[in-house]
Amino acid sequence: MKKAAILILLLFAIFTAAAQKKQIDTLRLALSKAKTDTMRFEALRILSRAYYISNLDSLIIFEQQGYSLAKKNNWIANQAKCLNGVGNAYSNLGDYVKATLFHLKALRISEGLNDIFGMSTINNNIGSTYIQQDDYKKALTYLRLAQIQLNTLAS
Repeated sequence: MKKAAILILLLFAIFTAAAQKKQIDTLRLALSKAKTDTMRFEALRILSRAYYISNLDSLIIFEQQGYSLAKKNNWIANQAKCLNGVGNAYSNLGDYVKATLFHLKALRISEGLNDIFGMSTINNNIGSTYIQQDDYKKALTYLRLAQIQLNTLAS
């Protein structure tokens, strides 16, 4: 019975990896064929998310390319999204200083736009980064702020 369970888990892992590789190949093709900056940006963002678990270094590269494209086109909100994505990757890599720096850059942009949902998302991510560092006091400050901001949207 144990061998059968291990075999099933192994097969599941193999099929999942194959499916993810196919998805990434499809996204890379879409990126190479993108005719507009908007299409290219969307492909970069989706591609970066496809790498979220498997390859954080690739995620950072695609988010930075997305950021450059957003900056070129003056897409301010999208700049914040990309910076936040890079911050999340660094947080998961354990580089909390870089994570916090990228999150704070993203937060300043979202605050400038008065993007309440964006601010809430970023504050939540900063709180999560502090949790990973076992700094619960700082984490609670950001998580409470994120909750207040979300409640503002719900009212």
